[in-house]
Amino acid sequence: MVKIYLNRDIKADTLLVGFKGIGQVGYLTLKYLIDKLKPIERVGIIDSLYIPPIITVEKNGLSYPLELYEYNNKFLILRSEDIPTGKAGSYLIRNIVKLFKELGIKRIIAIGGLVSSLKENEEDTFRVSYNTYWKENLGYRVTQTDVKIFGPLAHILFYCEIFKLPALALLAYADPNQLIDFRGVYNAVKAISKMFNLNIDLEDLIETINQVEEKIRKIEEATLMKERGKFMYT
Repeated sequence: MVKIYLNRDIKADTLLVGFKGIGQVGYLTLKYLIDKLKPIERVGIIDSLYIPPIITVEKNGLSYPLELYEYNNKFLILRSEDIPTGKAGSYLIRNIVKLFKELGIKRIIAIGGLVSSLKENEEDTFRVSYNTYWKENLGYRVTQTDVKIFGPLAHILFYCEIFKLPALALLAYADPNQLIDFRGVYNAVKAISKMFNLNIDLEDLIETINQVEEKIRKIEEATLMKERGKFMYT
C-alpha cells in the first residue's frame, strides 16, 4: 500500500525527484531548493509500509521520510530521505509514479549525479536523458551512449515509461569518490534555475565549494609532502 496524504489540492503539474546517488546530487539539490525557494509549502506526506523509519528534527519542526512540497504553483518537489533497495524500493517507486499520474502530474524531472570521468570540458556540467514520452526539446546535451543509470532514479524512468508519463533525467557531473559533491549540486541547481526561470541565491553553495576544495587541496599537498619525505633518507 502506498498513499499520498495531501493538505490541499495541488496545482503544479511537474514533479521534481532526486535521491542519494552519486555525490548525493539529487537529494541535496532538492533540499537546497526547498530551503531557498519562497513561497514553498509542504502539501503532503507519502505513507507506505516500505518507508524507512527516519524522522529528522529541523528548525521548523519534524521532517518525514517522504514529503511533497509545492513551489508557487510551478512545480512539486518529492523529498525522499531514503528508498529501500530491491523489491520494496521497486514497489514503492512504481506506486508513487502511478499515484502522481492519477493526481494529474504531466511530467517528472529526476535529478541525479553522473560520473565526472565522462566530462568533456569545463562547460560540460550536466547531461540529460529523455524517455519516449518527453517531447520538449530543451537543447541540452544528452547523456553519452552506454551510460547505465542505477537505483531509484532508474526505477522512476522505468515506471514513467510503463505509465506513459514524460520523464527527463538531469544528471550533473559528480566525483563518485566523494560522499558529497557540492559542485555537482551547484550545477544541478543552476540547471533547474534556468529551466524554470528561478532567482536562487547560490552564495552558500559557492562558499561551501570553496571551503571543500581548499581542504582537499591541503590534504593532497600534505600527502605529496609525506610521499616525498620517504625518499629524503637512505
